[in-house]
Amino acid sequence: MELSLLKFTSMLRITFFCFMSLSVLLACQSSSDNSGEHHDHSAMEAPKTPADSLYGQVMEMHDLVMPKMGKVRGAQKRAQALLDSIGALPTRSSATLTAYKKELETLVSELSYADFAMDQWMMEFNLDSGKNNVEVRLAYLRSEFDKVSKVKDAIVNSLAKADTLLKK
Repeated sequence: MELSLLKFTSMLRITFFCFMSLSVLLACQSSSDNSGEHHDHSAMEAPKTPADSLYGQVMEMHDLVMPKMGKVRGAQKRAQALLDSIGALPTRSSATLTAYKKELETLVSELSYADFAMDQWMMEFNLDSGKNNVEVRLAYLRSEFDKVSKVKDAIVNSLAKADTLLKK
């Protein structure tokens, strides 16, 4: 009888341990689903302060152009491939070929800059800058809005140029 009681107690402990482990695992999983690293800026609640509003504008600008980065890199590769094979274009005159080469070099440079500018801006952006000082935070976010606007312009303009030039 003592052996049965020991078995029952042991089984009860194992069952309790499994139940608790499963509960902790599910609680952690649920928590990590809600706090993952992907931030959906479009689902943010209404801004409560001018800094929140400005932060939202900065993130909107970023979110507008970030999806275009794959296209920037793809256009950069296509332009570089064309540049690398420019000597194999016998149907063009020397002057036309020289002008086309110059346009491709400029395009590769502009696309490279757009790619670099986005990466640099994202690495340098500090969400906590001026967190405890409203005026400092507002000034920082205004500056970041200007920077990310220039990044957007570099991306949009270089892609427009790529669309035109790479169709030739």
